[in-house]
Amino acid sequence: MKKSGGGSRIVSWFTAADSESKKRFFGNRHTMALAMPYLAVERRQRTVMDWLQLARAYRPAHRQPKHADDGSFLEFNIMYEYVAAEVKYGRGGINDALAFFIRASDASWRCEIVEPGSHAVPTYPFRPTAYYLAQWISAPEHASAVENIRPELFNAFYSICLLLPNQLWAAFLPVYHPTEPNVTSSLGYIRNYKRSDRDNIERLLHLSFRLASLCLEQKQYAAASEVISFTKDLLPDDTATQSTKKQRQQKQQSHREVSASDLISSLSFT
Repeated sequence: MKKSGGGSRIVSWFTAADSESKKRFFGNRHTMALAMPYLAVERRQRTVMDWLQLARAYRPAHRQPKHADDGSFLEFNIMYEYVAAEVKYGRGGINDALAFFIRASDASWRCEIVEPGSHAVPTYPFRPTAYYLAQWISAPEHASAVENIRPELFNAFYSICLLLPNQLWAAFLPVYHPTEPNVTSSLGYIRNYKRSDRDNIERLLHLSFRLASLCLEQKQYAAASEVISFTKDLLPDDTATQSTKKQRQQKQQSHREVSASDLISSLSFT
């Protein structure tokens, strides 16, 4: 891919394009997904940073992206696709992806207007990418790559996740720390957990299984028992499921019997 020179040709086209063409380029998910791998293999992070700054100029005052003409969506599209390309095709993999995300996030969020004394809050364009990276780190198939994440990058990314609305990742990321995995925040999360219909139970189960495993590795057996009990409560109740299924079958059988009885009684033999 690098030998193709695709990244250079994309940058050359972009430089010559008019403002409207650039905006359409930023807003097209398919085109951006095709273009970013070429930029990642050529290590054109500086170019993508410039694109983010340009897209930021299109951001409306309300900051609530609804369609591809919204500057916030353009930023999201650029950031998400480039970070994903860095992870898959970049020379530095997850380390370069995290480093780029942290730099780009800092450049964007620190210029946000916030209430005096409050912290800068991650804006929409970067939240989906943060969640993507957190999910990637927690995936079992990436365990060996996660072990090679530079601790300072992991810590900086974790600091960003602490500001995200969804506190699930802030709670569980320390479990995946490459050199100093920690269970404290995760245990606090499950102890205060209140189930909601919007929760992704499958994801929470996956994270909890890893937490239980780490507790056992660290010989924190009481904590491991607590986590195992928590995960058990998350699992579907087979007994209740079987009972409900049996009741449904009995109800269906009753309906069939009533229907047959009604049919016979409705017949006239005279």
